[in-house]
Amino acid sequence: MTRARSPRRRDMRPGDSWLLRNVGDPQVSPDGRRLAYVVTSRNRDKDRFDTEIWLSDLDGSAARRFTSGTRSQSPRWSPDGRSLAFVSNRGDRSQLYVASLDGGDPRRLTRAPHGVAQPVWSPDGSRLAYVAAVGAEKPKQERSPIEKAEPLVVRDLYFRFDGAGLYDARRRHLFVIETLGGEQTQLTDGDWHDAQPAWSPDGRHLVFTSDRSPERWARLVRPDVWLVAAGGGL
Repeated sequence: MTRARSPRRRDMRPGDSWLLRNVGDPQVSPDGRRLAYVVTSRNRDKDRFDTEIWLSDLDGSAARRFTSGTRSQSPRWSPDGRSLAFVSNRGDRSQLYVASLDGGDPRRLTRAPHGVAQPVWSPDGSRLAYVAAVGAEKPKQERSPIEKAEPLVVRDLYFRFDGAGLYDARRRHLFVIETLGGEQTQLTDGDWHDAQPAWSPDGRHLVFTSDRSPERWARLVRPDVWLVAAGGGL
């Protein structure tokens, strides 16, 4: 009797890291039957991480890619489970899209100058809340190699972050937009960052986190929970 040879094993090599994939941000559909999640892969040609949204049955079967050829993330099910909202960078910063599970091209909802993040559906599915940066972006200085760059004056404890670079005058605030399209409504404003919006059950208010203390730029962040009307009114 001839014994079958086992597959030849080898140690991991540096180039193998480009083949690795990670999954995250799992979101269960309202009926509990399907799962949306984000698959992160390494793009060797462009030297970056790419993110795509996948769908599968709750047991992991029938997995398929929902977005294609784009950098997409933050999948969020509509309350009726028939649509999926997500954030995608399709050449114009990260904008908010809605796609039907029945097929068809995604609908773009936002044209925020600095992109959007953290989408969340209203309980009745008629609106989406999200976070977007507002304010002036520091222009990039064009200087020749022999010219000296102007010094950066740092007055705050937090002045840069990995992946984001140096902070500027922009601040992240809350917005709401109708899912059928329309003008975005800014709900918060000020010299602070607002994040993590969540709807009240009746859809009349949003709660969010924000550190608005006078010492917010000179110590570790200690946010509080705040309440704002979903219809606007800064």
